[in-house]
Amino acid sequence: AVVSTQSTGDDNGGLVYLYRLIDGYCLHSRATNVARLAGIDQSIVDRADEILSLTAAEKHPLQPERVKDDNFENCQTVVKRFLETNFEFEESSYEFISWLKNNLR
Repeated sequence: AVVSTQSTGDDNGGLVYLYRLIDGYCLHSRATNVARLAGIDQSIVDRADEILSLTAAEKHPLQPERVKDDNFENCQTVVKRFLETNFEFEESSYEFISWLKNNLR
């Protein structure tokens, strides 16, 4: 799902952003910029940019020859840890970023 954003004026002349969830991919994500600022390893950020570009070009990002056996288990661990993290709490977010920095070197 993707968050669709619309802006509209309010009674005070300001902007009000309206959000709704729609099916599909977000092709204008700023996640890689946030990851770069958070100190995530550049090779991981580069791969995320590559996947975003492939998705935008409607190509499948996980071509079998691109998956490296030695890194596959590490990727699974990162995804599992990400899905287990409750990002509603700032402390959990910092713990996840710290874990990434310490375990992906």
